[in-house]
Order: sequence, then structure tokens, then C-alpha cells
Amino acid sequence: YCIMKNPILLLLSLFFLFSNIEIWAQSYSKDEIFSLKKLRKSIYKKIYMPDSLISKTTDVKTTLYWQSETFKHTELILDTLHQTMQARKLSSVFLYGYFPKRVPEQDCNIFSGKVISYDLLDENGKKIQSNASQLSGIGESSRPGQQTRYFLQLNLINFNQAKTYKGFAEYEISGPADFNSVVITKTDTGKNIVINKQTYTVIAFYKNYIALKCEKPLKKIDFDFTGTNKLNEKYQQDDVSKIPRSSFLLSEATYNYYITHPDLTDKELDNYLSNYFNQLKNSSSSEETNIIILQDIGYIEKIFCYWPDQIITRRYKISIDLK
Repeated sequence: YCIMKNPILLLLSLFFLFSNIEIWAQSYSKDEIFSLKKLRKSIYKKIYMPDSLISKTTDVKTTLYWQSETFKHTELILDTLHQTMQARKLSSVFLYGYFPKRVPEQDCNIFSGKVISYDLLDENGKKIQSNASQLSGIGESSRPGQQTRYFLQLNLINFNQAKTYKGFAEYEISGPADFNSVVITKTDTGKNIVINKQTYTVIAFYKNYIALKCEKPLKKIDFDFTGTNKLNEKYQQDDVSKIPRSSFLLSEATYNYYITHPDLTDKELDNYLSNYFNQLKNSSSSEETNIIILQDIGYIEKIFCYWPDQIITRRYKISIDLK
């Protein structure tokens, strides 16, 4: 059987957890403002995460991405994905190709792809229009007595609309060839660090998150992270920890309000956010988000921030004949 999984943190464009949260409040509907307020409330609650929800379980077999042998063979992996790539028709139409058996799941999650172009005809010779997003995902295929295989899936047609599909599709798949990384500990609080060519100040290092400040507004977070204990062991979900690793962008004003008001009720938080967005609505400028919060699932003693040193992208073409 096959199971589709969502890529981790990840993993948006390639593997970055991009948070594009530049707010022009005057251009948002009431429903959109409601959603933004809901997001900001969740950030507040994650800053004050109860100890009972923070994982204390570590993975003693931790392998950090830049220590993996996988990314020394990125080109071979891309070619293997292409060589095993095939089309399939279920309730949707998609492409999928298998990773080499030796590649662990966490490394598979770093690869991504998208369909670039296609030319497909249905059973009547009529050209088919794609209604699919360009997102990719990682899945697993498992059979009794056999090793689990991981595959990369590329969406082609979200809703199956024909009996047959004949033609071709062109697609790209990408993966990092190497990583750069920076480690942050509590002793770095107040210091400047450089992550992916951008300078940040470490302004907070708490039990399950750190806060970074940039001197200029940010529109996205262009690196990923993982928290560890002193032995560089990552935390994993345990019986009580259900909160995934997350990264957020906030304005400095909102962050400062949050950390100086630790016991807000839902009503008080609602009132603050309503006033905040009303002020933005009456302003001619956008919200400037320059605070990054990196929240892990466990009690962190180190945060490793990492990003690809080099991305390898290959474009391929595949013939399709589905009946």
C-alpha cells in the first residue's frame, strides 16, 4: 500500500519553511483578518507552551542533514527518481518516482519537484487542461516482508476528468548538494549571527524557542532549523508532545507585547489583535515583520540553522499513456 505524507517544515519551495507575512491590512477581507488573528493567537500560545506539551524524548540515532551521505549523491538520486518516474490515474493524475533504497525518509523530504509543462489528450483527442497545484510531496510504499520505499509525487491533474490520458509532461526535480549551518546556544543571546548571508541578533533563548531580530523587514524565512540537546540529539514526538516544529515572522511591536504580557486571556488577546489590525488598516504602510521565532518540539539547548550551499535542479520529460 502507499501513503502520501506532507513534506516537513518543508519544505514550501524546496525545503525552506517560507513565511510570507507582509500585511497590508486595508486590502484584506474580514475573513482574512480573522484568519490572521487566529494565526497570531496561536503564536502567542506557542511562546507560552505548557511544559506538559514539550517533548523530553530524544532520538539517539540523530543524523543532521549536513552529516548525511545522501547529499554527496544528489545527481544520482535525481536521475534515479527520473528513471523510475511513471504516471498514475486514480481520483487524480500524478507522477511518482522512487528514491534509492538507501536514502532515509528525513533526507527524502528535502527533495522537491514540479510539473513545468504538459501536452495531454483525452479519449476524444481533446486537449486536457491541468487544474493541479505545483506542489510535490513524499510518500511511502510498503509491503509485508519488504523494505519501505519512499517516492516523490508530482501533481498533474487534481480531479480525474477523462478516461484516457495520452501525451507527455515535462518536470523539474531538485535537491541540495551540500549544506551550510550555524549553531546557536543560550550563550549567544545578545550576539549577532549570520544565517544565509543575513545578519540577525539573538534576542531570546527559551526552553523551546529562540527569537532572532533583523534590522530590516523580512518577507520570508530562507533557512530551516532543528533543536537538539547538548549531545546534538534531536527531539522527537512523545506521548504528550503533539506540536510540530514551527517558524514564524512577527513585527517587533507584537513580539514585545507578547513577551511582556504572559498571562493574557483569550478576550484580552482578541482585543489587542483587533486594535493592532485596526491601526494597520488606517495606516498607509505595511506591517514590518523583522522578528523570527524558531520553536522546537523539545527542551532545546542548541538550535542548528541550515540552508543549502548548492541546489541541483534537473529537467526531464516523460511520455504518458494512461487508460
